Formats: sequence, C-alpha cells, structure tokens
Amino acid sequence: MLYFTGSDHFNRSMRVFANKNGWSLSDRALTRVMRVNGTKVRLGDSVICESEVDVFIALGLEYKDPTERNCFDIKFIEEDEAKAKRNSATSGGGAGSE
Repeated sequence: MLYFTGSDHFNRSMRVFANKNGWSLSDRALTRVMRVNGTKVRLGDSVICESEVDVFIALGLEYKDPTERNCFDIKFIEEDEAKAKRNSATSGGGAGSE
C-alpha cells in the first residue's frame, strides 16, 4: 500500500528505516529478517498489516497521512527513529532488538 501513496523518496526512506531495524519492507510484506553470510534470512512469518497504519505501528513510527509524505520532508523518519531508539533503550527491546 505504501508504494502507491507516497513519493519515491518517502518509500525508499521507509524501506531503509525498516532495513536498519531488522525488517524487510516490500509492497507485499513486512518481515523480520537478518543477514547470515550475506544472505537475507526471514525470521518467522510476515507481519499482517491490513492497513498502512499497521505498517507504521509495526515499525514504531508515527503514522503520516499520504498528504504528509512529501519527498522533501523526511525529517519525521529521523525523529521517529531517534524516538524508537530511546524507547528501545529504556524498555530493553523494540523494533531494533534481536
């Protein structure tokens, strides 16, 4: 869904954020992954995301309406990434923990 409701830059930024945090995000699935000897290995089943909101929640990001997905304004991803890291550090887990 996200592939059709944001700029190319926004979509690439979402995939990069997911990858940095141990996820693989595509137009078909959101899956926990890790690299083993250079090969991407799935860690379980894909997360069921019935809506775009579910994708943002699974990644620990604040939901942004499609009208807010300006390719020149990805600052929120960096802010949310910092917030997710702080939350992970205080809770001992989170989107980036293995």
